[in-house]
Amino acid sequence: MKCAVCSGLMKPVTTSLPFKLSDERIIILKGIPVLQCGSCAESLLEDAVMARADAMLGKLDGGAELAVIRYAAGEGPTRRLQRTASNGGCARG
Repeated sequence: MKCAVCSGLMKPVTTSLPFKLSDERIIILKGIPVLQCGSCAESLLEDAVMARADAMLGKLDGGAELAVIRYAAGEGPTRRLQRTASNGGCARG
């Protein structure tokens, strides 16, 4: 698969991504599987991964301003992808 931003090659990797839940709250998911461009670091999340991340984020209490949690593997991959902001941007689908 080619990157929509720079046409580089997208590769499956495991990484950490920030999710901005509000102006005061950011959650970092560690070990989340993504397709990442080897040239510009643009990332894509598969639908099943995004659904699992949404479910995990929805179960968190409102306590911490910044939290780091491990992604727990969910269902297998699907073909539809969610695009995330590159260069450390925040994503929430």
